[in-house]
Amino acid sequence: MRLVEVEVRQGKATCSITRSSRTIAPPRMGKPQVDPDGIDPPLPVSGPVCQAELARRIHVEVPGKDEDVLFRYEDVTWNPPLTEGLFTQSPPPGLQVERVTCDDEK
Repeated sequence: MRLVEVEVRQGKATCSITRSSRTIAPPRMGKPQVDPDGIDPPLPVSGPVCQAELARRIHVEVPGKDEDVLFRYEDVTWNPPLTEGLFTQSPPPGLQVERVTCDDEK
């Protein structure tokens, strides 16, 4: 089974329509990252073998707002190696950082 279209409605209004293209194929798997100088050990792939299919083009329309976006994925790799700190973002200079924690207690 393939999902080829999603329509989001809020009340009687259609908020968005998303369509995936017919260009669907499993991307290639990632390969371990090898240090060309041989100093650091190879960085392994980030997950197991994956054969899931992926739409290479996704078209999103928002009726009534004249918004239309096309996502095109040309180079996709399943489970590539993930380097330490890859998802870390530093706040811009001058931005005040405030830490927020959540308690399970109410």
